Amino acid sequence: MSLLRFKVFQPIFFKTATFFSIWVSAFLYAGNAHSADVTLAWDGVSQSGVSVTGYRVYYRTDSSSGLTKGCEVASTSCTVSDLADGETYHFFATAYNG
Repeated sequence: MSLLRFKVFQPIFFKTATFFSIWVSAFLYAGNAHSADVTLAWDGVSQSGVSVTGYRVYYRTDSSSGLTKGCEVASTSCTVSDLADGETYHFFATAYNG
């Protein structure tokens, strides 16, 4: 005997089925939204008479027109986080002094 024959159980069944399908959809879409981290390293400025305080790393995608600040460090490496998986990025390192 099916529980759907009783009208008392129909609303609960449909609410549960709807909740389950929304939950599964959200889980599947969340699984496709990956983010990546990339660690960058570069040669420091080695010019006599030039003292470098730190470096700023910027990035952009092929589809963006502006630059986004990735990190600011005193060393010659950094990790940029929360990058979209499958996207192409271009990174730019600039040096600054005090």
